[in-house]
Amino acid sequence: MTSNRKCVVLGGDGFIGTNLCRRLTQTGYNVRAFGRRRTQMNEQIEWFQGDFNDETAVAAAIEGFDVVIHLIHATTPASANIEKVGDVQRSVIGTIKLLEACVMMQTKKLIFVSSGGTVYGPNAQVPITEDAPTLPISVYGVNKLVIENYLNVFQYLHGLKSYVVRLANPFGPYQTGLRNHGIIPTAAKNILHGNPITIYGDGSAVRDYVYIDDVVTMFEKLMTYEGGCRVFNVGGGGGKSIRDVISAIEQKLDRKAEIVFLPARPFDVPSNVLSIQRAMAELHWQPDTSFNVGLDKTLVWLTKARL
Repeated sequence: MTSNRKCVVLGGDGFIGTNLCRRLTQTGYNVRAFGRRRTQMNEQIEWFQGDFNDETAVAAAIEGFDVVIHLIHATTPASANIEKVGDVQRSVIGTIKLLEACVMMQTKKLIFVSSGGTVYGPNAQVPITEDAPTLPISVYGVNKLVIENYLNVFQYLHGLKSYVVRLANPFGPYQTGLRNHGIIPTAAKNILHGNPITIYGDGSAVRDYVYIDDVVTMFEKLMTYEGGCRVFNVGGGGGKSIRDVISAIEQKLDRKAEIVFLPARPFDVPSNVLSIQRAMAELHWQPDTSFNVGLDKTLVWLTKARL
């Protein structure tokens, strides 16, 4: 990797962004992290503080950089249904302004993190391919898909090259479970502190989990990819039920969880496992870290972090 490649990570202060910035600096990129709060960065990463909805700050952050990685979304899958208008204003309109800035700044490539767990909807055949119908049943999924379509428009009208990562459920170090986002850190913290875990439904819902190091490797592949495929699923290659995930955490921590069952939420699909065949064929990528090994590493970090 050449040392003169320059990359801006929007959302560099979050879980994915922190891990991504660290890796990219190790592989020779000049990295600028953009976000509202500085987290555990090293001195090789340039920090640019700002709010995503401040278009002047965003334009200043991306100026002069080759690649923009867009990780920011204003809501979670659960909160977006409550903040419908706010999510459009902060996530969708904010992204349109970003795309306009990218055109003005002549950005060479934009990589956007979409949601493999929400854009396809409840009726997709598992494992779900990128060509499956997109019929989201949550506001979060709708807005991710709207942004994907704006990327298509800007590529067609302005030549702004863009790629979409439809990500499953990433987990690993620096995922803190803030706002109960992420079943693994949320469940682990509650078990460690003796607090109950809330499960919506009966716990049989199946989700696709992928360790963060493998996610970051996928981004590295996309940094230099120039092929014709623009949308890629990124998952762990299989699925686990929520009950199975909690059981695995209980065994590794040698503690029992107190579980509170609540009615299933209407926007939760019963099963979501992504096909990763396209990424394997086009990018020569596949996850290297098993769920078991990734969970071990995650729990070691969570225990040391004492969150």
